[in-house]
Amino acid sequence: MTYNTNNRPHDADDFDREREPRRDSAVYQKSTEESLQIALNQLDKKEGIMRTRIEGVWDGVYPGLYLFGPHGTGKTYKVLETLNRIQGESPHSKNYVYHRGHLTPMGLFELIEEHSNEILVLDDVHLLFEQPLAQQLLLAALGNHVNGVRVVKYKRQGRDRKTVFHGGLICISNLDMNNSYNDPVLDALSSRTHIIRYEPNELEMEAVIRDLASKGWERNTGEHVFYLRPQQCQLVADFLIAECRERSRRLDLRLYLDKALSDFCHCESGDTEVEWRDLIRSTLDQEVNQPEYSEKQQFTVSREARKAQDKAILAEILAEHNEPEARIAAWTLQTGKCRRTFYRRLKELEES
Repeated sequence: MTYNTNNRPHDADDFDREREPRRDSAVYQKSTEESLQIALNQLDKKEGIMRTRIEGVWDGVYPGLYLFGPHGTGKTYKVLETLNRIQGESPHSKNYVYHRGHLTPMGLFELIEEHSNEILVLDDVHLLFEQPLAQQLLLAALGNHVNGVRVVKYKRQGRDRKTVFHGGLICISNLDMNNSYNDPVLDALSSRTHIIRYEPNELEMEAVIRDLASKGWERNTGEHVFYLRPQQCQLVADFLIAECRERSRRLDLRLYLDKALSDFCHCESGDTEVEWRDLIRSTLDQEVNQPEYSEKQQFTVSREARKAQDKAILAEILAEHNEPEARIAAWTLQTGKCRRTFYRRLKELEES
């Protein structure tokens, strides 16, 4: 089911007032649009090196790439975006396989064996680089043998298995291979692949977040699809960036996309007792804070207005449908809210 927050009652003037930075603190001063655009352009130019390396792995020029940097900077997104673009330009040339999380040496060999002519993208598999057997497999997959043929061998329970690997490896990690593992085998591994640190600075991260905010936001939870329009996303971005600056905390995309926008959407589409800004502050501080915005009359009035609208919609649904499941389906379609909220509003309606 689809829920669009554009349908929620919200005075446009409220957004303008809420978006105004606090004038009593320098940390709330916004960067100029010009400086943000310059930062975004500079970051794109630097990312050109990364895109070129990925294209080189795809074309077989390089055997592999190790991309690392802080979490939440968009490393995985950039890699997959580039691969999808290349694949779209030459759809019948080859494919890539994406794997994230735990992977054993045997699992690595089977990936190499099954996808011997494809690009393997290994994400967040730092433990793999600590295992001697996995290191040897990676060395073989990235090594240059006779006529460019890379033979990867695996011995288990007295049986020898081998495969010829013609594909490429792209590894994504938060850890620097050279400085984090201190292993001579990995030193040899690093000599066989290109290593790139991806770490946008604070201004570049702010520029990326504001650029994303200007495009709006969509989240598919499986049960619902939520939409936020650009003005709402910019409101959340303003608040999050200011709060991160105040705490000297590094900006990251997961914090904005997966947490802050979700908090806003949750409050806008439900009847939460805590306002979204208090939720974001709690996330940043990682503790249960004393709510500040939730105590304001504006939030209380807005929440009561949403409840009243919900009950009006529910009354119409009850009059139109007799079957419980039909009522819930209509409720979800019209409000985007879950079954639990349906029964909560139903109880409130019966008690009123």
